[in-house]
Amino acid sequence: MKTGTIAVVILFLAPLLPAGAVQRASPTPTQMSADDPHEAERLRISSEVAKGLLLHQVDPIYPRQAMQKKIQGRVFLIIVIDRGGNVTKATVAQGDPILARAAADAVKQWKYRPYTLDGKEVAVTAAVYVYFRL
Repeated sequence: MKTGTIAVVILFLAPLLPAGAVQRASPTPTQMSADDPHEAERLRISSEVAKGLLLHQVDPIYPRQAMQKKIQGRVFLIIVIDRGGNVTKATVAQGDPILARAAADAVKQWKYRPYTLDGKEVAVTAAVYVYFRL
């Protein structure tokens, strides 16, 4: 059985920070929908900050149906990392629905060290790309 390869790339919505600016960067408030009253409190973090916070990453399982149909591609997700460093929400912004579910299921298992601002742990938002290639 031929297995597919999966590449995971973390792309964060805020501009990249130079090395050494990890916790000193001024976070940008995120404009979110009014569905969740806590969404307005979330911050976007840069890729340099997030890379330093990532503790555990789970690779997605290539869906059998996608392999049989030779479906490949990129899934773009918007994730929410809570104050405890858990991914509490992974919203698919773009990608094949069969691949999207596998990507979201894996990313929801990722674990981050909590992001702190002024000594307090805060929830953050970031964007993630997950690539599926046969």
